[in-house]
Amino acid sequence: RNKHNALLRGLLRCAACDCGMSHSYTVKGSRQYRYYVCHHAQKRGWQTCPTPSLPAGELERFVIDQIKAVGRDPLVIKETVVEARRQVTDQIDRLHAERVALRGELRADHAELSRRATASSASDPRLADTHEHIRHAEQRQTAIDDELAALDGELVHENEVAAVLADFDALWDCLAPREQARVMELLVEQVSYHDDGGYLSITFRASGIKTLASELAQRKEVAA
Repeated sequence: RNKHNALLRGLLRCAACDCGMSHSYTVKGSRQYRYYVCHHAQKRGWQTCPTPSLPAGELERFVIDQIKAVGRDPLVIKETVVEARRQVTDQIDRLHAERVALRGELRADHAELSRRATASSASDPRLADTHEHIRHAEQRQTAIDDELAALDGELVHENEVAAVLADFDALWDCLAPREQARVMELLVEQVSYHDDGGYLSITFRASGIKTLASELAQRKEVAA
């Protein structure tokens, strides 16, 4: 549940302590003050973190403004697409490499089965171990194929990012708070606060960009 509609809940990290920051609040009189607190500081003491808490509203507005600014700069859009595609292609390359290794293991296991079938009895426990290893390898191979199919659908294109971020300004103001939190989770994978310089780094979620682009396209079709 996110009853306070904290836009960066589960997304914000303290770079200095390499840990997450959770949303919290205090009430003074009739006013409520929201902020994000470093997990390390909560557990080990306020003095262990250079920035144990940050004002939530100010931080959230800054992140929203940065996303809006990206949509106004073609160069930044291009860089965003390059980085988003790099993240996905890196995952695809790792999965392909794992798949090649699994194929090699399966060939070796099947060769081992053939060898043992002629040299061992059916009750040889090593035969059962080899069969089990083959079963696990084949299951993992199927899972890799499913992951690769999903990742192929996550590859973003410059026109998709441009459309999403260009419409973001108008879209954002029309959304209810809960919808805003959902859109933030779709678009952003992580926001890191760096105390050495006081800056934020924002990592976009490639799959979220595609999902939002598809939803925006559907809205436009309905409106037309």
